[in-house]
This record gives sequence, C-alpha cells and structure tokens, in this order.
Amino acid sequence: MTKKDNIKIISNWNELPLSKFLEIGDIDREMNPVEQQTAIISILTGIPEDDLMNLPINEYTRLSKKIQFLYKQPNPVPSCPERITINYHRYEVAKEIRKWTTAQYIDYQAYAQDTSLNNIPQLLTVALIPVGHKYNDGYDLDEVKDDVLHLDVMTVVNMSAFFLRLLENWLRAILISSSLTERRMRRTMNSRGRKNSRRSSTKDGDGQHR
Repeated sequence: MTKKDNIKIISNWNELPLSKFLEIGDIDREMNPVEQQTAIISILTGIPEDDLMNLPINEYTRLSKKIQFLYKQPNPVPSCPERITINYHRYEVAKEIRKWTTAQYIDYQAYAQDTSLNNIPQLLTVALIPVGHKYNDGYDLDEVKDDVLHLDVMTVVNMSAFFLRLLENWLRAILISSSLTERRMRRTMNSRGRKNSRRSSTKDGDGQHR
C-alpha cells in the first residue's frame, strides 16, 4: 500500500483538471455520503476505492479534509489569455467576438443551449483556435475538445466568465445600436412627414389665394 507521505491529492480548483471535475459530477448521488466521499478521494488521488478502505482512519480523515474545496464555489475572475498551450498544442484565443465568423457565432449559440457540465469542452472549442488555422478549418474539433479536458477548472471558469460577459456586452451594444438606429429612422421619417405636410399646406394655401 502507498505510504502516507506519498499520497498526493488534488486540493484546490487550480490543480483540478476539468476531466476529473466531470468525473466527480458523474458520481452516483444515490450512494451514501461516505461512499460518495470515498469515490471523490479516489478520483483526486488516483487510488482505487478498495485500497482507500485499507488506509488508517487518521490518513483517510486527512485526505477527506483536502476535498472540502469542492463544497465552495470558485470565484471567477473574467479573464482570458491571448494564447494558451495545452498538451503541447498551441492555441490562439478568439477574444474579440466581432471578429468571429458567422459559423463560430452560430456554433456558440447552439452549444450554449446545453447547460450541462459535460458540454463545457464543446463550448470552448469555439474560442480556442490552433495557431495558424481559421475556425474549424484544417483541424479536428474533437482534438480541441479533448485538450480542453486537461485545463484546470479555474482557468475554464475564468474563460467561461470572460466570454459570457463579453457576449452579453456585445449583444447589449448591438441592441443599443439597433435602438438608436430605429430612433434615427423614426426622427427622419417624422421630419420628412412634417416637411411633406408643410408643402401640402403651402400648395393648398396657394390654391385658395388664387
């Protein structure tokens, strides 16, 4: 059995790969609390559950305390790097939505309909573009999706928050712009209407005078 001093466990959001986070999310919620806790510790240590059962109780207790971060929501800081390397693959991050292709925007909207945790990797494939490529051109989106699973949860949360805020601001700007355009059009139409009305009145007045 692994010695106590050699048992390493992921103990914060910055160390937790998205893939393991999704594994935790798939744990059977029908299990009792101790079984769920053991399953989580197994995922975070890589030690089989049966082996964990053979640990001294004080060591099991130590490990169980390390997983308490999972019961506190991470505090996202909307941020996103210009480039990121995952599994030796270099990606450019498409941070400017106004430069997205129509296909990117449509895919993002489609993926965003699925709010399940398992859909997060798919969602981020829209923003992570292999260096030297255009979106979904000359590379495999599934490979990008697999790379996203290796990102730590905190990076994923921060990037997701960044794009959600960016998208909200972008849509708000479009709505404001559309509203202003509509108002200008109304003012122009009203102005033209008033001018035509004055012209019509002038003609009528001229006719009566004659």
